[in-house]
Amino acid sequence: MKEILVFGCGKLGTEISLQLQKSGSNFVVVTTDSMEFKRAKSQNLNVVFEESIDDELLDKYGIGRFVKTIFCLMEDDIQNLFITISARFLDEKLKIISKADSLDDSQRFISAGATKILDPYELSANKIFDYLKKPNIVQTIENTIFSDEPIQMAEVFIEEHSHFKDRYINDIDFKDEFNLIFLGVKESIHSNSFIFSTSGLNHKLAVGNIVVVIGHSQDIQKIKV
Repeated sequence: MKEILVFGCGKLGTEISLQLQKSGSNFVVVTTDSMEFKRAKSQNLNVVFEESIDDELLDKYGIGRFVKTIFCLMEDDIQNLFITISARFLDEKLKIISKADSLDDSQRFISAGATKILDPYELSANKIFDYLKKPNIVQTIENTIFSDEPIQMAEVFIEEHSHFKDRYINDIDFKDEFNLIFLGVKESIHSNSFIFSTSGLNHKLAVGNIVVVIGHSQDIQKIKV
């Protein structure tokens, strides 16, 4: 019996699933996309393929009984909305984490019963997914995604008075100093280059760089001051 269900195994779904796997969480990934299924299998994820998702399938996988948390991360937001509405109907206490691509979508998912929204809109719509290929998106799952406080991804522009100006990436403990997860650095607002947190490059941060982080909104606001 799996306590966590991840619906969808695209970019975000894969990263979250890999981190759930590393943390030893009891989960299964459900996808209706054959290519996603093959890719997830190649990464040794616990994944199942289903032709479609309906109320009977949600009941089959334990929503309303033993499942405690679900992630709605399908590529099709209509499917995510359906899962959110149906799952909330089956279990009023279920934690439902859904992705949304706009502020309007976020409000729609909250109205449908989502507990938390993963909203790429905070990073100028979907730009961030063009850069993030191997980030440690949820290295502290228990302290971020599974908390009761809202989380978001954000771009923090480094100015003259910034906390990060003239500091090297490897010298900053984002988790302990700021309670944030560091994803990487964009060298400038017009640059197409992105230095991933996993790249190993000890970049010296300068005015004009953009630090990309994920965390609670109040912690992000503190480093923007």
